[in-house]
Amino acid sequence: MLGTLIALGVLWVGARQVLETHTMDGGILITFMVLVMRLLQPIKQLSQAPTTAQQSLAAAERLFEVLDQPAETQTDRGTRVLDGLREGVAFDGVGFAYGDTPVLRDITFTARRGEVVALVGASGAGKSTLVDLIPRFIEPTTGRITLDGVDTRDLTLPSLRALTGIVSQDTVLFNDTVRANIAYGKADATEEDIVACAKAAAAHDFITALPNGYDTLVGETDRKSTHLNSSHRCISYAV
Repeated sequence: MLGTLIALGVLWVGARQVLETHTMDGGILITFMVLVMRLLQPIKQLSQAPTTAQQSLAAAERLFEVLDQPAETQTDRGTRVLDGLREGVAFDGVGFAYGDTPVLRDITFTARRGEVVALVGASGAGKSTLVDLIPRFIEPTTGRITLDGVDTRDLTLPSLRALTGIVSQDTVLFNDTVRANIAYGKADATEEDIVACAKAAAAHDFITALPNGYDTLVGETDRKSTHLNSSHRCISYAV
């Protein structure tokens, strides 16, 4: 509205000078009007600068809240190193709550080495939460979790997580070769290591059947292919 009033005011004054007092040429008035109209949009954008600045400040506050959080290595109280799993994992009266909302209560069981243990329950029952407690992505509110009788909180995070392998619910392949996807995270992996990993995931046979074997390019763009799409999850398991 302000911009329209300014344009009308300039037109009214300029028209009088052109038609009544003859102190201005019509071409000059038109040129000036064009310049005024082109200035209105930058002025409007300038008026929105405080709003944009407030949004940026709010985003910066959230960003710095994350950056100011201490790293896991700084808060890790573990001092012991475990170089292998010999007996198993035991949950002893474990409980966990998100704030004041309890999710797990008095969970007690033992998963021995070599056993296959399945956690079955409705969505939101706490299955993922329970598994996240083992590598200490989150800490139990009550009770303790032990590996070979050692409380996981007494273990250093690197040694604890070196003993765990995680297959996410959302499988992801990087836009690279099958070989590079399997060796991701272990730059010094040999060809024998990669093949052994693929065989352990029952992926070796169909990988060798791909057009270029382990050098076949895979990724999200290749999931449109029926053959690669059916192999996607198994390759991710091998990763």
